Amino acid sequence: MVLAFAPFGLLPVALVALAVLAHLWITAASPRVAAGTGFVFGMGMFLAGVSWVYISLHRFGAMPMPLAAGATLLFCAFLALFPALVTFAAIPFGDTVEIAGRTVELRAVDLDVGILYIVAMVAMDSCSMPKPACSKSVRSSVAERNG
Repeated sequence: MVLAFAPFGLLPVALVALAVLAHLWITAASPRVAAGTGFVFGMGMFLAGVSWVYISLHRFGAMPMPLAAGATLLFCAFLALFPALVTFAAIPFGDTVEIAGRTVELRAVDLDVGILYIVAMVAMDSCSMPKPACSKSVRSSVAERNG
C-alpha cells in the first residue's frame, strides 16, 4: 500500500491491496478475525510509511533507541485501529433486523462510509505526487498562503 503514495505514486497498488483486504474481510470466519486482518493490514501499511517518526524521535529528539522504537510502534498500533474499526462498516457483526418488510444486517455504519474511508486513504497523498493529480490552482493557492 505504501507504494501507492509519494514518491512512488503507484495508484494501482492501492486498489489491488484494498481489493485483497476486502476479500479477506468478506471471507473471514468471524467479525473478530476480519478486524484482526484490518489491524494487521494497518500495522503493515503504517510501519512501512512512518519511519520518519522514529528518526524524528531518536535522531533529532535524542530519545533512546528502544524508547523511540516503542513509541513508533505504539503510534502505528493506534493508527492501525482505524482500518480494524472500518471492518465493522463492511462486515455485519450482529443479527438481522426486519424493518418495514426489509431485512437489515446490523453494522456500525453503512458500507458507503467504509468506501469513503478507503477513497480518502488513497487520495490523502495525491497532492504531493509529482503528477497532475493536484490542480495547478490548488498548488498556487497553497504557495501563496505559505509565502
